[in-house]
Amino acid sequence: KIDHLIISVLNKKFIKQKFKVFTSYNRVSLLLAGVVCVIISYLSIPFFYNTNKLINKVENELSNNLNIEFSLSEDFNYSFFPRPSFKFKKVSLLNQVENFGKLKVDISISNLLFTKNIKIKNVTLHNINFDINKENYNFFIEILKNDFSNFKFVIKDSNIFYRNIKNDVLFINKINNIKYYFDTKKLSNFLVSDNEIFNIPYNIKFQNNFDEKKIISLINSDLLNFKIKNVLNYKDFKKKEGLVEFFYNNKKSKAEYNLTK
Repeated sequence: KIDHLIISVLNKKFIKQKFKVFTSYNRVSLLLAGVVCVIISYLSIPFFYNTNKLINKVENELSNNLNIEFSLSEDFNYSFFPRPSFKFKKVSLLNQVENFGKLKVDISISNLLFTKNIKIKNVTLHNINFDINKENYNFFIEILKNDFSNFKFVIKDSNIFYRNIKNDVLFINKINNIKYYFDTKKLSNFLVSDNEIFNIPYNIKFQNNFDEKKIISLINSDLLNFKIKNVLNYKDFKKKEGLVEFFYNNKKSKAEYNLTK
């Protein structure tokens, strides 16, 4: 009888311990399942946005951050991996409706709940043709004046068509990659670009130093063994002073200049 009693007590203790383990395991599983459901539900919120309000909000954010008027199509999709983003399949800018490209906009995960609170993080343009003429010739330099402290602007696999007064194409510049970003240590906006013209690869680096009020540019072609460095001082708004240096093989020449208009 004593043996049976001991076995019975041990069995009850064993069952009780198993039950605790089972219930604790279930609690953890339920908690994890609940967390996953909440995360997925939160990230799925953009699927229920009003399309027109969403497009207007993104266009306004792009305009405020880049000072560029974008026209976005209603043909887009939403992705939350690796980060929340909208991908628009047709986009135009510079009032060039016929030159459609693609646009990807990363958005802040903390502002997904309401359309009006959306904040863009990074912007990437793909496969767009830029028509550059006397009206917008300084388009890529003007972008350097924007605030890139909270986001980056990238242009990939695109082309620049340079046109004359008669709208004839003078030459085409192929853009492999252009990136705009802000360097906190140098207090400067940077444009770093990898390009091709007449099948000749070259790269460009522009720095807009807000502290010293200087624009420093470097154009380099290893294939031609040719490099141009330019420093433009814009402290005086009425008269800008600059120094340009040319490097070809082992030769160097330079020139000083000023701009009043």
